[in-house]
Amino acid sequence: MMNRILFTAFFLVIVSGLLPVKLNAESNFRTYDSITYQAYINQNWPLVLQVGNEAISHHFDYYYLRMRMGAAAYELSFLPLAIVHYEKALEFNNGDPTAQKILYHVFLAMGKNPQAYQLTKKFNPQVIAGLNYKMKFAEAAYAGGGASFSNNFDRNSNTSLIGNDNMMSSQLLFGDKQFYYGGIQFNLSPSLGFYLEYDHLSVDKRTRFAYVEDELEVSSIRHESWGYQFEYNTAQHVVEKEFNNKLQQDQLYANLRLQLEKGWSVSLFGNGLFIKTDRIEVEPYEGTLTDTLAFMPDFNEVQYYNQNYLTYRFKQLDTTFFNYVAGFHLTKDYNQLSVGFTGITSNINDAKQKQVSLDVFYYLGRSVNFYGITEATWMYQNWYGYKTNRFIFRQVLGHKIFKTSWLEAEYIHGDLNNASIKSGMIVFNHADNTDYRMEIMFHAMFGQHLDLSLRYQYVTFAGNYYETTEDYPGYISKPFEYQAQNIIGGIKWTF
Repeated sequence: MMNRILFTAFFLVIVSGLLPVKLNAESNFRTYDSITYQAYINQNWPLVLQVGNEAISHHFDYYYLRMRMGAAAYELSFLPLAIVHYEKALEFNNGDPTAQKILYHVFLAMGKNPQAYQLTKKFNPQVIAGLNYKMKFAEAAYAGGGASFSNNFDRNSNTSLIGNDNMMSSQLLFGDKQFYYGGIQFNLSPSLGFYLEYDHLSVDKRTRFAYVEDELEVSSIRHESWGYQFEYNTAQHVVEKEFNNKLQQDQLYANLRLQLEKGWSVSLFGNGLFIKTDRIEVEPYEGTLTDTLAFMPDFNEVQYYNQNYLTYRFKQLDTTFFNYVAGFHLTKDYNQLSVGFTGITSNINDAKQKQVSLDVFYYLGRSVNFYGITEATWMYQNWYGYKTNRFIFRQVLGHKIFKTSWLEAEYIHGDLNNASIKSGMIVFNHADNTDYRMEIMFHAMFGQHLDLSLRYQYVTFAGNYYETTEDYPGYISKPFEYQAQNIIGGIKWTF
């Protein structure tokens, strides 16, 4: 009997100690729920987030709280934060049509269409039917073009290629460019997208040669009893040849993107470059100089003097060749930022290249009005056994300046010769090296369908011309520099 009394007393002590904790927890839950609900009704969005974060920190986390916080973040234009809360709401209530539809449209508002479409795989037909914007097979079409204005011809066409000791020099100059492109984006399924683009590029090209030839100069004419005796000195003079033509390039780019769950995606891409240009073939041969050695007027007889010398023949040949770029891009999206890894292999300009890039896209602040991209690339190239390693840095900063327009600046530092950027879409198969490239882009949206963009680019190049000397029969490289300014316009039509 005594033991039962002691047990009952002990039980009452324990219960009396726990009951206030339970009542306090229920009271806090009701408080948080009431405050966030009233703030939501009154559209006091900062208060919803403030009290909601406090509730979560005290382990009060549930569906309605996340829905209210998602709405508050969306109304404050904190779109990455809105995605976090709506995704959490779906963890509490998987398949909830309201949370699904809102999350879908937030993804679209951020330009993350592939993630929005992948989300619809979990939607029932009624939810899909109620969407304001539905996935289309052909999503968007792109077109544009531009021109590049270079000072290379003006600055370097008059460079003296022959020095005191060299016998033969050559120089390849690239001038102005004209280009245009067109592309289309397809959705093959909610998880699979395909982009196809055609580009055409025309480049002014000038090939210069300078070489030394021997010539005979009369040093004296002696009057002999039998006639006239000619004496010669061998002199050298510079011969210059110049060939002007165009390089034509047709380019076909394809990108297949698979959108996975939890922000993962992988893209496989390829770029084929079909290039046509003139190639100048130089063939040395031995020529003969012939002139009068002696003249005998009594017999009307002329004796001739012959001297062999080295000269060159030039043949202008049409040539076509094919280069390719292939690779993959793996991305993990964390809403506020995304991290990407790219691997590329290519065979540009008779060389083999390998590239590895790490890029980070991020929003600066809680809204999506200010963003940046930082990318670092390591590149390896093997050109007939000559192996080089390079590092390329790319930085982009963009800001929303009006409701439907953005301004974006880009800076690339490093030698882009034979490199590829933007998942292999842009290939720098220019023969000369780059020091850096700067770009400013203005982008504006007009309604739901039309986007326009205008880009200005400034690029500095460093080229080389080559000399052959008697002491060094191979090539000696001599540098030269120039700049180019590019203007590019683009249009996007969303179907």
